[in-house]
Amino acid sequence: MPIRWILLLVVLFFVLTSMVAVARAVWQVRRRRVRLPDPPLHVDFSVAELQDLRDRGQLTPQEFERARTIVLRRAQERDAEADRSRGHAFQVIQKALPADQPPPPLPPPAPPSAGDEAGGGDGSRDAR
Repeated sequence: MPIRWILLLVVLFFVLTSMVAVARAVWQVRRRRVRLPDPPLHVDFSVAELQDLRDRGQLTPQEFERARTIVLRRAQERDAEADRSRGHAFQVIQKALPADQPPPPLPPPAPPSAGDEAGGGDGSRDAR
């Protein structure tokens, strides 16, 4: 009798250990999926930060204007890229059709066959 209890305890130990290992593996996979992406290496200044640098005397007015122009241009490029990526599927459809030609007409509907009628013809499943 004691050998059965020992064997049962050993099997139970291995089952519980394997369940913990599987749970930890699932947790690790989920944690990797949720991990936030690394911030970009090139962080842009905002116009307010540039103004602060100019007000503290760390930028000349000419440097401020040049940096401000670059920051605003990059912001416009980012907005344009976001707009392009949002409507990408529709743009692909539009590019598939030539701009100077209207889309082709739809084919006419097929006439009903004898098996499609309400009374059921020879092709009907009800006719046996």
